[in-house]
Amino acid sequence: MYIRNWSKQDVEHDVEAQVALQKKRKQFEKLEASLLVLVGVLLGLGLFVLFLQAVRPLGSSKNSVVADDGWVYPPPPPHTEYAAVARYVAAVSSWGALATLSTHPGIPGFPFANVFSLSDGPKAAPTGVPYLYLTPMELSVKDLQENPKASLTMSLAQTDYCRNRDLDTQDPLCAHVILTGEVQKVAPGSAEEKMARAALFARHPEMAQWPEGHEWYVARLALAHIYLLDYFGGAKVIAPDDYFAASPFCNATAAALERQS
Repeated sequence: MYIRNWSKQDVEHDVEAQVALQKKRKQFEKLEASLLVLVGVLLGLGLFVLFLQAVRPLGSSKNSVVADDGWVYPPPPPHTEYAAVARYVAAVSSWGALATLSTHPGIPGFPFANVFSLSDGPKAAPTGVPYLYLTPMELSVKDLQENPKASLTMSLAQTDYCRNRDLDTQDPLCAHVILTGEVQKVAPGSAEEKMARAALFARHPEMAQWPEGHEWYVARLALAHIYLLDYFGGAKVIAPDDYFAASPFCNATAAALERQS
C-alpha cells in the first residue's frame, strides 16, 4: 500500500486550498442568501399587486375616478364642456365648503366658511342641485336665518383624480366649482324632499342616526351664479340654464352607476 509522505510545503498548500474553498463556500452562501431575499421581494411585490387588483373598486379601471366614498365614476368630460364639467364635479362630490355672511359676535358681516356633507341627488341620476341636511343649531344656519345668500365650493380634490395626476388642490386642472345662490328649505313631505333625503342618507348613512331633537331638515342651494375653474385662462361663468341642461355622464355610465347602488 502506498503511503504519501507529506512535506511542509504540501501541508501549507493543502491548508491554503482549504481556506480558499471555505471562502468560496461563504461567497456562495452569501449569493444564495441574496438570491433568496430577491425572490422574496419579487414575490412580495407580486402579491401586493394582486392585492391592489383585488381591492380595486367594482368597475374601476386605470381611467376611472374613485370618489372618497368609494364610488367609481368615469373620467370628467373634456375641459371645454364647461357646464358638463361643473355638473360632474357636483355629482362626484360628497361634501363642500359653504360660505355665509357671519352674524356671530365679534365677526359680523365677515365671510364664514364651513364644511357640509351634501348630495345632488341619486348617484346614477344626479340633479345638479346641492342638497344639505341642516339643523337650526348649526353655526352657518344661524347666518342663513338672517341672510340666506351663500356660496358653495366643491372640488375634484376629494376624489383620486387629482392625487393620481400629482395635481395640487389649487391647480386649475384639479377642477372646482363655486355655486352661489340662496339656501332654501325644501317642503317637508314633498317628492323633492323625499328624493333628496334618500340621496343624502344613501351617501351619508350616519345622517339617519343624528338626534331627532335637533330639528333636522333638507335644504337646497337655489343657484344664481356658477363659476368653474378647470383649466388655465381663468374661471368660466356658466348660466344656470346651461348647467342644468348638461349631463355629467353618458347613458352607459349611468347604467353602470345604477349597478353599484
